[in-house]
Amino acid sequence: MTEFEFSRRRAAMGLGLLTAAGLGWPEFTRSRAAHAAANADGLDDFATYMKLYSSLQPNRHWWWFTGRWDLIAPGHTPVPVVGFDTLIRRDVTPQDNGVILTRGWEGMVFWDLETRELVDVMTNPINGRRVEPYSTKEGPTNTRTSKAGFHVGAGAEPERTRPLDFPRMIAGDDIWLERAMQGRGPHPMKQTEWKLESSGELYWTNLITILRGKVSDIMNPDVAMAAADYTISGQSVPVPWLLMGQSGAMMGWSGYGRKFARLDDLPAKSRAWYEARHPELFANAEPWTEYSNAYYGYMADRKPVEP
Repeated sequence: MTEFEFSRRRAAMGLGLLTAAGLGWPEFTRSRAAHAAANADGLDDFATYMKLYSSLQPNRHWWWFTGRWDLIAPGHTPVPVVGFDTLIRRDVTPQDNGVILTRGWEGMVFWDLETRELVDVMTNPINGRRVEPYSTKEGPTNTRTSKAGFHVGAGAEPERTRPLDFPRMIAGDDIWLERAMQGRGPHPMKQTEWKLESSGELYWTNLITILRGKVSDIMNPDVAMAAADYTISGQSVPVPWLLMGQSGAMMGWSGYGRKFARLDDLPAKSRAWYEARHPELFANAEPWTEYSNAYYGYMADRKPVEP
């Protein structure tokens, strides 16, 4: 096994948490200290989270979201860079002891902010380089959840749980649930080899998603999967294809999405994009089995760009 293969498998093992926006491996941060008291609304944390995020019963469902990436670099005014469109397939399977496994695969494409058409070649507005957006594949990811919380740990790691007491707010029949996530660690791309693609020694990401649904769906025992939409915002080191090197730049992004059970609810234009760039998502079998993301997939498919 090569060092690259080992590091990729090690990164994928034991995470047990769905990544976001194809940008790495964020993990859920511990809820703020007063969450348990703030959530004194009589709702069950497990049912609330699972109905909004996934499903209490086995099924296949989809999350779709779209938005914009901005590039923030020292000495430059933040600039909009590109639009993104993401489709996540989630397969839900019950396991022993009340655990529900949500397994996910994600495909991302990029579109021009003016034409709103897919873009394969563009100019980095900060450094003027010709760049080629990389249609990211993310996953597979595994989220194991029960009334005890998230089940984290795999292989040699001892299994542990993290609570589901995310902050939430209710107004009438509407409910919002907030998830804050962070990720940090060694950058997967060696800057001596990937001089323009690697941002340096460290990788990091911070993001917040806010899910919205209906209290009546959460409380209805006949509803296993609630209708939901959500907003996402965050920052991270630049993805490799932006060719920002060790410039100290970061990306910011924001978007809106929703969950649905039928692909017929996916916007026709977006579906055509995914059928062209990520057709595996629509197969009956698992789309792919080897873990990939914006970094590992890029290293497997492309070569370093010379400065």
